[in-house]
Amino acid sequence: MKKTKIPWLLIVLSWLLVGTAISARAQENKWSVGVKGGVTLPSVLSSNEQLLNTNLRTSALPRYTGGVAVQYLTEKNFGLQVELNYVQKGWKETFSGLDGPIPGKFHQVSLDYAELPVLAHGYFGKRNLRLFLNAGVYLGYLLSYNVERANIVDNTEIVLPYEERFQNRTDFGVRGGGGVEVVTKVGMFQAEGSYSFGLNSVMDKNVQQIPHIVQNTIVAITLGYFVQF
Repeated sequence: MKKTKIPWLLIVLSWLLVGTAISARAQENKWSVGVKGGVTLPSVLSSNEQLLNTNLRTSALPRYTGGVAVQYLTEKNFGLQVELNYVQKGWKETFSGLDGPIPGKFHQVSLDYAELPVLAHGYFGKRNLRLFLNAGVYLGYLLSYNVERANIVDNTEIVLPYEERFQNRTDFGVRGGGGVEVVTKVGMFQAEGSYSFGLNSVMDKNVQQIPHIVQNTIVAITLGYFVQF
């Protein structure tokens, strides 16, 4: 397992997100600051169809995400939402024989990112209950990775190998989602489903033995709590 320390830039950004919202108390109900967390269902896409054969399976085990968010409404029903999240991604390969899937035989890659999404936020509905949509882009930085495999797996069987010399630490892409917000006297509660698609390759195709692009995709379900100012 390879780990790196969280860059100081990400720590500074998180404090800026919270500090900016707190300093804007005078603008009633335009600013909100909160926390979010939930589960993710990650997978990958590859430019090489021969590599993504029927042996490759996305892990059914849920992963996790969590972070802070700042929301600013520039108009009555429209604004901007900026987040700083810890997001777990990756993929799992299982193997099949003549009699079907082989129990306990797998190759799994776990990727942990710090992500900074910048999203357009729009909503409609009643004052206390409303539907919303988010859409925008994100920038991610790889914090750590972990590769696990069963002892019975041979290196020649692995469809998508992952090594440190292959990795791209930066990830960027697009994200869209929607959900429901409930506004109460004690704050705003938010439930969201979202989909993210990476535009950068997880592995550097210039140093791989078999050049191809591998892109992160992720479905996330999160719950959030916001305090409005």
